[in-house]
Amino acid sequence: RRLATAHDDQSIRMWDVRTGTQLASWPDQESKTVSMAFSPDGTRLACSVAGGHALVWEFTPNGQRPTAAVTLVGPGCNGRLSAPAVSPDDAWVALGYGEEGQVVIWDARSRCVVRVLQGHGAFVRSVVFSPDGSRLATGSEDGSVRLWDPVSGDELLVLRGHEGFIHTVTFSPDG
Repeated sequence: RRLATAHDDQSIRMWDVRTGTQLASWPDQESKTVSMAFSPDGTRLACSVAGGHALVWEFTPNGQRPTAAVTLVGPGCNGRLSAPAVSPDDAWVALGYGEEGQVVIWDARSRCVVRVLQGHGAFVRSVVFSPDGSRLATGSEDGSVRLWDPVSGDELLVLRGHEGFIHTVTFSPDG
């Protein structure tokens, strides 16, 4: 029952949501964190960082302070990243990466890029795994939503019809 917050002072803080007590605070590395997502088991905190890279803080189970930070490096990026998504089985971290509309999927354990999805024509603002992890939905400034098979990288469906940017996408609990 923890909550992580990122602050303008380039710090990250961990809170106990039952008591409101600050459990820990640590300096952000290099630049300001702009969005975060916990892994389902709570042992990783994936962050999109201003300046164009992703960072994963690693915790011991039920840990309050990180034990390590790992920078995820993908193909050349111009500095824009979407909010990260962590797969339900904690196997992958995915995020929109750069103005070209790429989505990069990293192996959460090896920290290697396993897949680069291409199909959007502009920045991907939102990335989310389905509740069972079998699909990845992405929403872009090109006005499209795409469904992908994260294992094969196959594009399964393209949804069009919006007049402008797609700001966010989410699955219902039944996927």
